[in-house]
Amino acid sequence: MAIIAIVSFLKSIFFENDPAVKEGINAMLAKGEDYRNKIALDGMDTSKFKDNIDIKLVMKMLTWIGEGYSIQLSGEGEIDYDALSKKMNECLDLLKNSFYKEEYI
Repeated sequence: MAIIAIVSFLKSIFFENDPAVKEGINAMLAKGEDYRNKIALDGMDTSKFKDNIDIKLVMKMLTWIGEGYSIQLSGEGEIDYDALSKKMNECLDLLKNSFYKEEYI
């Protein structure tokens, strides 16, 4: 279950409060956001989206959903990754139904 270790590590970085490393982590996360957006948006088939949809805003919403859910999980101790995956898929289905053209739903 390497994925669990990776997610636990990323969670620990996201919630690190030690002032000795916090500034460096924030700088890394800022660079990572640009990199993540490049990976997510470059080459994306945007033809499935309705014509009036701002794709960059959708990607920002997905980030906010992920970050918000991470914050919620941070105080819950052991994480149920199956439940997390199910809930995230429900969110993605909702967005897909709202933003995709009818023929791609």
